[in-house]
Amino acid sequence: MSRAYYNLGMFHLLLGQPYDSLSMYTQAIQVGMADRMIETSLRRLDRLSFIQKMIPGYDWVLRLLRLSQAVKFQDKASLEQIRNLATAGAAPISGQVVILAGGTSGEIQSEDYEPLLLEGFQGFHGTIISGGTTAGVCGLVGKVQAAYPEAIATIGYIPAHLPAGTEIDPHYREIRATGGQDFSALEALQYWCDMIACGISPVQVKLIGINGGKISAFEYRLALMLGARVAVIESSGREAAGLFKDPFWGNSKNLQRLSAGKNEIKSFLT
Repeated sequence: MSRAYYNLGMFHLLLGQPYDSLSMYTQAIQVGMADRMIETSLRRLDRLSFIQKMIPGYDWVLRLLRLSQAVKFQDKASLEQIRNLATAGAAPISGQVVILAGGTSGEIQSEDYEPLLLEGFQGFHGTIISGGTTAGVCGLVGKVQAAYPEAIATIGYIPAHLPAGTEIDPHYREIRATGGQDFSALEALQYWCDMIACGISPVQVKLIGINGGKISAFEYRLALMLGARVAVIESSGREAAGLFKDPFWGNSKNLQRLSAGKNEIKSFLT
């Protein structure tokens, strides 16, 4: 099964379907018991390096495989490469880390989730990672930062070129830019590179998901594959609901349902 998933990952990549490719590679890594298949995949990618600019998602898959080697198989060379990929000049991420991922569309009404998050993060001390803009879930993180300026440090990951009409949330403590032309899987891969480079183990990290599209779907599965604890509000819809219907990831031992109850997030965090 592992080999089949790796092959499907490469096929989707060559077909110009990078998110389907990432999905297959995360499943391949999850079921694989040895890193030789990752090495094989890296060699395949290396043979294609001269046309990498013609392959959407090439760099994403490369980072995903390196991250997996560093985390799952403690490969020293891959860990050194991850350190080289970490955001230059950024301060180390410290304390308890929570990723808040999800939708940025008009479906996310702040009044539905703002009270839930403000109560859930009351008493929390640590770092929240999200998308850094005023839209949807990212904007809710800015509100949490404004409510608890001393206890919480927020880091927003954004592409170098923001889509028209997108605004950076001024409440975030720090904004880190990737080399992306738009929001993509690259931001999620970058924040994981930064955490691993700081010596943070994925088992220490928690992710909360609300709604979301294809980028969030990848964030949820990447976190599960690396070993983080993931809790999503199923009633928020879209990819948050779809995660539990996924025959591969839906029964993951580190995946948890959250309701819209007031104490759910606080319970998950503590």
